[in-house]
Amino acid sequence: MLVPVTVMTALAETGTEVAFDMTSLMTTSVSSIQTQLFTAMNIVVPAIVSITAVVVTVKFGLKWLKKITG
Repeated sequence: MLVPVTVMTALAETGTEVAFDMTSLMTTSVSSIQTQLFTAMNIVVPAIVSITAVVVTVKFGLKWLKKITG
């Protein structure tokens, strides 16, 4: 019996064949990982930008304050 590369068969306890479509399985997995990755990036990227903005603001603010008072 020739089995296509994208379909694997398994023998269940009842003796019936069950087919696993690897293409749809991998597509679902990649899609799920992609969704989780973009969700994490939606949190991490704004946090990094905010922290960088605060650091730059404080740095230049202190220089400006020293320039005015000193």
